[in-house]
Amino acid sequence: MGTRRRLSGDVGSLAAGVLSALILTAGFGGDLKAEELRLTLASALDMAVGSSHLLRSADLEVEKAGISIKRARAERYVPEAELLVETGVVPAARGTALDSPDQQSDLDSLGPFYKINLKIVQPLYTFGRLKNLEKLAREGLGAAEANAELALQELSLLVIETYWSLMSSREAVAIAEELRDNFRKLLVEVEKRIDDEDSEVDDTDLLEVKSSTYPIEKVFLDSREDSRKSLMVMRILVGAGAGEDLVTGGESSPEFEVGMEVFDRFLLEKGVMDKQLDVLAAAARALERKIELTKSERYPLIFLAAAAGFAEAPNRDDQTNPFVLDDFNYARIGAGIGISWRPNLYKSGLEVDEMRKEHQALLEKIEALRRKLTVEASVRFGEAAKNRALLDAARESLAASKSWLRLSLDNFDLGIGEVKRLLDAYEAYFEMKGVEVAMELEYNVSLARVASSLGDVGRYLKWLEKGEVEF
Repeated sequence: MGTRRRLSGDVGSLAAGVLSALILTAGFGGDLKAEELRLTLASALDMAVGSSHLLRSADLEVEKAGISIKRARAERYVPEAELLVETGVVPAARGTALDSPDQQSDLDSLGPFYKINLKIVQPLYTFGRLKNLEKLAREGLGAAEANAELALQELSLLVIETYWSLMSSREAVAIAEELRDNFRKLLVEVEKRIDDEDSEVDDTDLLEVKSSTYPIEKVFLDSREDSRKSLMVMRILVGAGAGEDLVTGGESSPEFEVGMEVFDRFLLEKGVMDKQLDVLAAAARALERKIELTKSERYPLIFLAAAAGFAEAPNRDDQTNPFVLDDFNYARIGAGIGISWRPNLYKSGLEVDEMRKEHQALLEKIEALRRKLTVEASVRFGEAAKNRALLDAARESLAASKSWLRLSLDNFDLGIGEVKRLLDAYEAYFEMKGVEVAMELEYNVSLARVASSLGDVGRYLKWLEKGEVEF
């Protein structure tokens, strides 16, 4: 009969499409003791968030950005310290700089020495350099948080698609089993009537029924394989054990009575809020802070420096003359204010100009993406509205095909119905059952994508809970 191939193809393509992404975003969990795990969509989302290595990686990036802020503050308030300790052996040096029995090249009379030197530098005034460094670190944290939010949105959308795919594929298996059972019953009944001399059923009718064996078996096997793949995908997402059966269900599709003009007005007032825009906007702000930092680096750095050192070599005579520099016997301490400056104004100006162009180009990309996502949001909304209308039409057609099948069965039982008309009724009925399941899947996935375009997949969960779509 071949009427269920559309359903199995829809469910199968979705399951196959998300499988590769799931392997990247979630890990296999340990086996749980329970043999059966009951899942709602909300609980599946919670478990997927807890099992996702991609989200954990994004959280670590946020923590890393937080540490960068602490480092920037440390550059501003904590002085830079350097301690150098040296030890070894050195040739003897007797006498003074004016009179000594030893030569500079002598290598005899080696003796030990040690040195301890400490240097501390504290910036006093940086013309905004360290302040801009901290601001840049803060924008880096904002960018990391935006990336984490985007990863969460993408995972949530993936869980919603997979959850409905699993429910739909299981319904597809049940429909395929019912179709196959009814087909076998019909085959037995036709064979029985061939032996009845008073019946008008002949071998041609039997061959016509048997010709549907392959498509019906294919629908059944495809549906069962789609269900297996969907179950595996959901197990990976939520971190369930391999031997654990996931039980889903209980969600019903929300009503959809929002007109396109309402949605367009909402977009006009609020604007598209896709998380992709947040990521690029955070990157633009970070680049803007980097420009300010680079500009401030063109100015001098005023600092306070302090140093202390002590060295001793017993086999070398200590030189008490302050004009004689002795690198192995000394005790010194000092402090002062200094200026450090790299007056490469032309080169640094070019660097700033280059980053400004990069910033302007990024802003243009953001605006282009905003326009693209606005159109995409409108298209997604229109697709959701269309899918809802098709779902209602499928349910109406299913009710009509069910009545047609019941009437055809009654006529066949009375011996006045044709086998071909009965096969046509079976085909219409099971086709519409498959279409209804497929359209419910498409409708809910398209609704989740509308919510994603508005920046929060959680809107879809609210629509499910309330039973209607609203803005």
